[in-house]
Amino acid sequence: MIRAATDDLNKGWIYDEDLGISPEAAQKYCVQAEDWQVIRLSMKGKTTAQKMHILFNWRETNALANDGVVPLSTRLQICNYLGALRRGGQLDMQNLIKKER
Repeated sequence: MIRAATDDLNKGWIYDEDLGISPEAAQKYCVQAEDWQVIRLSMKGKTTAQKMHILFNWRETNALANDGVVPLSTRLQICNYLGALRRGGQLDMQNLIKKER
């Protein structure tokens, strides 16, 4: 489950799901998925807050297309991307924004 931190995506997300992405799942859903690659590449050069909004919209779009259920592939993509932002120092361990770029 992903929800906005204090109802403000400009501050970050509270992410209370640890999906434990396997290398195979990361390859399939985060590398080979062409639609995700378009979204991921569109975030280059954006502020961290803008990236949060793009990720949230990606989640909502996929939920709407699946009767309100966020597909596992989308959840894995978001989890993986948030992890990359944490490793890059843009987010803290609670996925709150530490720095804007």
